[in-house]
Amino acid sequence: MSTFDPRRHPRGSDGRFAPAPPAEDPDIGLAADLVDVRPDPVQAPVVLPGGLEERRRLAEDPGASPETLAVLALVDDWEVRYSVADHPSAPPETLARLGADRAKLVRECVAANPSTPPETLARLAADGLGGDGDDWDVRGRVARNDSAPPATLSVLADDPEPRVRSGAALNPNTPTSTLTRLADDPDPRMRRAVAANTATPPGTLALLAGDPDWGVRAEVAGNMSTPTSAVDALAADPESEVRSFAEAAASSTPAGRVAELARHDDPHVRIRVARREGLPAGVLAELAADDHEWVSEAARSNPGFSAPGVAAHAGLLAD
Repeated sequence: MSTFDPRRHPRGSDGRFAPAPPAEDPDIGLAADLVDVRPDPVQAPVVLPGGLEERRRLAEDPGASPETLAVLALVDDWEVRYSVADHPSAPPETLARLGADRAKLVRECVAANPSTPPETLARLAADGLGGDGDDWDVRGRVARNDSAPPATLSVLADDPEPRVRSGAALNPNTPTSTLTRLADDPDPRMRRAVAANTATPPGTLALLAGDPDWGVRAEVAGNMSTPTSAVDALAADPESEVRSFAEAAASSTPAGRVAELARHDDPHVRIRVARREGLPAGVLAELAADDHEWVSEAARSNPGFSAPGVAAHAGLLAD
């Protein structure tokens, strides 16, 4: 199964969860004395509910204001601070402060939040280095954060943990010179990540189309940035999964084969078909009604979906 993910997102957590606090990190607050974060004097002071459960719910509330989140970040409860660090409205200065939190799970959320300041992400890119055990999770979240600065991602591309390096190799902000270097990495996981990155230079993707690892070639075939000539060549690959990805994109693929691939078991192949130009209205409508959300989104993002009758045929309304 290919690892190609058209909606790859740096956030490592799926949804809300309530993990147990780390054994080495009891609920003891921040790593350093917090500076004063009282609201601006022109604003009404934020009054928090007295109960801990109410504060936890407030920190999870999508409508919580930045001012409220700044005060909640001071609460002596790691779950509250975890939710603040994960909140899309958390102010950058609050996230910078929580980047020094003693609870690693809080720092992980800070590392994954796209609103975290670049200098905080740069500091978290060294989190866990030199310590005991396999403590790479925070760095891994930074590597997958699309807001991470290119210079930070270049550093993470040399991380001792392969999962951190592969995250940097997947990040579209990683410098192309770093991606080209990682394309020669002896670990096929690194080359697969580079092959899946749409920011990888077309010339590098063309070279990876000849990689001995079929997983690398499959990622190249599924990459929208791969040159047409390389995709056409991969349509004759000895591996069926590589061929399927390539045929889904190749302009030379017969219409009947395209219709077959639109029903392929692998949703990533169907996504590649959904992004083709000039798809027949019936095939595009079928893909727009696909049960897999990513396939449906790709089809509805296709310029051809706005053509008369396609949305109605799919039983959908264009956004």
